[in-house]
Amino acid sequence: MKCFHCRLDFDEKSMIFQGEKVFCCNGCKNVYNLINENNLEEFYKNATNLSKVDEKISYDEHSFFIQKEENYEKILILIDNLHCIACVWLIEKMLLKNEGVLEIDINYHTKRASIEYNPLITNAKDILNTIISLGYTPLAFNPSTTTKAKKTHIEFYSRLIVAIACVMNIMWLSIARYAGYFSSMEQSIQDIINFAEFVLCTPVLFYSASSMFKSAYLALKNKILNMDCLVTAGASLVYVYSIIAMFKRLPYVYFDSVAMIICFVFIGRFLEQLARKQALENIDFLSDLLNASVNVIKGENIEKISVTNIKKDDVLRVFLGDKILIDGYALNDAKLNLSAITGESELVNIKKGDFIKSASVVECASFDYIASCTFNDSYINKLANLLNKTKKSNLERLTDKIGVYFCYAIFSIAFLCFLYNISNINEAIIRSVSLLIIACPCALALSAPVGNILCIHEALKLKVLFKNASFIENLSKINMAVFDKTGVLSKSKLELLSNINLNDNDKSILKAILNKNNHIIASSLNEYLKDIKPSEKDFNLIQLNGLGVLAEFENGIRYIFGSAKLLKQYNINAISKNETEVFFAKNDEILEHFVFSNVISDDALNLINYLKSSNIKVVMLSGDKQKPCEKIANELGISEYYYECLPEDKLKTIENFSKNNKVLMVGDGINDALALKLALVGISFKNASNLALNSSDIVMLDNKLIGIKNSHLLATKTYKLIKTNLALSFLYNIISIPLAFNGLINPLIASIFMSLSSICVIINSTRIKSYAKKIKNLK
Repeated sequence: MKCFHCRLDFDEKSMIFQGEKVFCCNGCKNVYNLINENNLEEFYKNATNLSKVDEKISYDEHSFFIQKEENYEKILILIDNLHCIACVWLIEKMLLKNEGVLEIDINYHTKRASIEYNPLITNAKDILNTIISLGYTPLAFNPSTTTKAKKTHIEFYSRLIVAIACVMNIMWLSIARYAGYFSSMEQSIQDIINFAEFVLCTPVLFYSASSMFKSAYLALKNKILNMDCLVTAGASLVYVYSIIAMFKRLPYVYFDSVAMIICFVFIGRFLEQLARKQALENIDFLSDLLNASVNVIKGENIEKISVTNIKKDDVLRVFLGDKILIDGYALNDAKLNLSAITGESELVNIKKGDFIKSASVVECASFDYIASCTFNDSYINKLANLLNKTKKSNLERLTDKIGVYFCYAIFSIAFLCFLYNISNINEAIIRSVSLLIIACPCALALSAPVGNILCIHEALKLKVLFKNASFIENLSKINMAVFDKTGVLSKSKLELLSNINLNDNDKSILKAILNKNNHIIASSLNEYLKDIKPSEKDFNLIQLNGLGVLAEFENGIRYIFGSAKLLKQYNINAISKNETEVFFAKNDEILEHFVFSNVISDDALNLINYLKSSNIKVVMLSGDKQKPCEKIANELGISEYYYECLPEDKLKTIENFSKNNKVLMVGDGINDALALKLALVGISFKNASNLALNSSDIVMLDNKLIGIKNSHLLATKTYKLIKTNLALSFLYNIISIPLAFNGLINPLIASIFMSLSSICVIINSTRIKSYAKKIKNLK
């Protein structure tokens, strides 16, 4: 008897009855009642492969990583027993009934969940209890939770080894059997060989292919077809036919074909996993960081403290082979390996005072450094958060849809083939099975994912981060590129054209204001005040995007650091020179008028010329004055440019451009964030403002413009290569299906060709690696 919730079979005596519904345990019954009470019965229409609910799930809420922000908290968990997309839907629906839950992000493939909530309304315990009440097991997101994934890989490899071992022995027996056809082998010896092949074939089909049968069962249960349906149906039919032929002593049995079908499919999947593993090996380690500990120097002692408890200005000590988990500044000389992120194997010499990027590996005995931020703000954690958010590209979604319809078409053609050859039942079975096997859409399904994964991996080596695969395709299609000026086309460090004529008090107050502002002009001016001690007076800083900042002190004194437009709003007569400039005023008096010179960024001209040669229109969109914008535009050969643009102006301009163009937006400031979000593709830089970084789709990890050229070259090549893969897949099926239909291919040859088609797609996709090397060598 089947349990209504988990749908597993149990003895009727052990079942719990509730009206017309029966359950295997109180856990399943309680979950059903909870789903029913919240009107979420739709869950059962889409749910597959559920498991019995564990009634005794215990946990320690303090073992979970909770990220505390100013207005909310975020808990990271791993939900071990997610079975299908319906499980994700159910958890999201139930959690959103809690008014304190602000945002939920559950990645079904990695089983990781990120849940943001208001700690004044709810807490982590309530969230975990809700998940447990639905029958799911929340685990603390740490290295120990990856053991089950490793176990799955071990099972996969053991199945592959069994398949290969059995197939190798079957091949020797097959050689003897086929040789016997030409040397009048006695029937008794043929019977022994046939039985031996049967014994060797059986574990391959029922052990090695067990995951395929499970996948096919779940697909059929949900009234869809997938490639495992084709493989298992074909292999099972050949297996049954061969058993009948063995007992009837017919001339041909195909146990060798069955074993080879399964084995070759597994080899294809093994190569796919190998490609994925190689592509992701540089970023998988990021998920192991949350429970790591670091050495903190406290007086004369060294204490091991969780990485999440490290504060800014803590002094840390690292030893040979340690991975640096917090950004900071070196207190003595050191040697680091940056290959984990950049792909570069060369060692980097670090001197006292140099900035140290997290994810580096120590290659010297030991050294001390001072933390410049917390773990949440470290480079490695930001990168981990970006990498956990992955989506399919349009081509991947298209191939998924085509794959489903393709399966229906193949089953229909195979059935017609069977009817066409029904006069010879043996021939009808062999031909239809061969058709099912050779037309398996494995190559079609691999065309886009393998290419995208390799592209993301190679882009990381070029110091470019694609946040998800869809942006590879989008970037390859752009026909317009829009750039911010300051910090993008012109260097972020501006040259001050005049001396600073302020008294010591005003200088210290200006220094304090600049320390709280990461705008390009503020950062550049701060360089000229690096020897000035910032004021310790308390003040309220008001940020006015695109205009400047106000600093209000307790004694009623107000300082303004901003544009002429901002000063005029406070009735201060500021005369603009239409240059890159900023005013510094105290109450109603202008203390200083700073004017800066713009310098073109390295590789800016190279990038603009490349885009023009690729028939991509280039536009500059800046909040700066007309003169500096005109100067940069003329030097770079940009004919269309806009100046004095506020954030809303940039947004409207991108919106208008997007009506008839596929727009790329490149920016790094707070005022670029809205435009970055609206464009088809938004590109920012590692050192950009947090808002711009979060709004972008692609990140230049080395802050260099040449990365935009490299990423476009790589994306364009990848998109073309994926289309080539799709064309090869369709061509393969156009040729192979008629051959199988007309009996020119038997199941053994069909399995070989089917696997070779997948292998060809994977090998073709690896061309991305060699192309990426060529890009890296370009100047």
